[in-house]
Amino acid sequence: MNNSQVSSENNETGQNIRAQLLAGAGHVVALQGVNVSEQGKKCIHDTIELPIIDETDRFPIEYLPPIMADAIHDAAQMTQTSTAMAGMVALTTAAFCVQAHANVRHYRGHKDDVTSLYSMTLGETAAGKSEVFGLFMGPIREQVKSKADELRHQRKIWKAAKELADHNEAQRRARGETVPEDEAFTDPMPWMASGEVSDATLEALIMGLHRNRPSMILANDEAGAFFSGYSMTAEQRNRTRSVYTTLWGGGSYTYSTVKGGETDLIDRRLTLMLAGQPEVIVPELRRRGDMAQGFFPRMLLAVPPSMRGKRDMSASYEMTLPITEFANRLGAIFEAPSATDSTGFQLRPCIIEWSDEAREKAKEVAQAIEDRQEEGRDLCAYGDIVSRVIQNAARIAGIVRFIQSGQYVHLNMNGQAGPIMGMKCDHPITIDDFRAGLEVAWYSFQQWRSVLVGAIDTAQHRDAMKTLKKMKDAYARERGRDRTPGASLPPEYHGRFTWGGLKRIHVLRDLKGAPAEGETEYVLETVLPYLVERGRLAVGKQPSGKQEWSLTEVD
Repeated sequence: MNNSQVSSENNETGQNIRAQLLAGAGHVVALQGVNVSEQGKKCIHDTIELPIIDETDRFPIEYLPPIMADAIHDAAQMTQTSTAMAGMVALTTAAFCVQAHANVRHYRGHKDDVTSLYSMTLGETAAGKSEVFGLFMGPIREQVKSKADELRHQRKIWKAAKELADHNEAQRRARGETVPEDEAFTDPMPWMASGEVSDATLEALIMGLHRNRPSMILANDEAGAFFSGYSMTAEQRNRTRSVYTTLWGGGSYTYSTVKGGETDLIDRRLTLMLAGQPEVIVPELRRRGDMAQGFFPRMLLAVPPSMRGKRDMSASYEMTLPITEFANRLGAIFEAPSATDSTGFQLRPCIIEWSDEAREKAKEVAQAIEDRQEEGRDLCAYGDIVSRVIQNAARIAGIVRFIQSGQYVHLNMNGQAGPIMGMKCDHPITIDDFRAGLEVAWYSFQQWRSVLVGAIDTAQHRDAMKTLKKMKDAYARERGRDRTPGASLPPEYHGRFTWGGLKRIHVLRDLKGAPAEGETEYVLETVLPYLVERGRLAVGKQPSGKQEWSLTEVD
């Protein structure tokens, strides 16, 4: 089976899974394409064919509300990037702004969940990742920049007042006096900074959530640095995964260091927005440990097609009204104070509820996904990834609803309506909100599936296919040779290769992904396991004990 046949098979399977799943849940199977008018004001829907797995720029912009869809369309046009890249960045930035204000009720009603998102977008160098990041984060960064001195001054005043109050309280207690509760210093500590970090160590991120701001975003458009940093070394990786998975769920976490002692994070929020080059990131995404530990299944993934050779380099780079309106909406949500406890650092978000119709649809689709993970069914092999589809869909639905309906209210301070204007959302999630969330989450699942089956073209994938071809060619040569009757047959005649046999067919030559002077380890530890995982090779041992690799597709 050649690469095009594999791709065709993957495409057909991807269409069938999606069609059966959504049709079984009462969903309209045909997707809706979107054309945005020149003014970027109105969406016109017309039916298009179902996407296939390799055509990854099918980000479901058409299901998002106009305030988001029009901005994403214009941002992609302006930065000469794909709608997938612009869409994932816009949605993740929105999650960062909303997460400090709102949780979403679980569709089964027994608890609530945060609205944070983790996302990864892949693109080659100069693909426009930085421009898109800056476009939607721009107003937030400008707000913080203009208020940086004021924030530092407020924190300085608070710190001085706290130290004075603590000193006075200590003196009164030394004299045997009891400090009345209404005289205690209860002013909450002012938040600092924007909450945006790009290259933080795990310790710095935790300290930021603990002392600077209880709602943060780690945004890095060179994600290779994220995966190659100290926190992701073999010794630290398990602990790092544990912290990130806990923060994704909004759970409490106690972090201990020798110097700093224990740090308790309670009701903190973290959104993770990463982007990087496929050659660097895809091998990281295939780490089985990160998949099994649940770190990657929580992450939304976008793998847009390359735009090289398709860009209009003379196009004007101008802001449009939809981009401005959406960015300003995010800025307003970000700037609004968040409800907290008396410390100012434990968030007390509002809860976004579900409409009855949307809740029942969520249950229906969740059951369809669960049923198809049964042994032998079409989603069985993707249980780790598909298990988070509904949870991410619900979070996105809550974000979409808050962007449209979040409104200003007087925050409750010590049980009474206070003078500070925060935000809440009384409008429940609609079926259209849930459908938007489901489409984005399902799009992400298809992207993950592309990565796991090797449909994303990387140096590792090309080296693996080249190695497989050399093995098949050697097998064909041995089968085609004239031999004396009764002569012994080499292992290659049966499609089996020892390491010596592989070296004889020059598998160490012309490798694109091998490190300098590390070809042997690269083939043994990366290329061959890649082919074994995908069922193209089987690994075993000869009677002599030597390891051998066998072709699984032989005549």
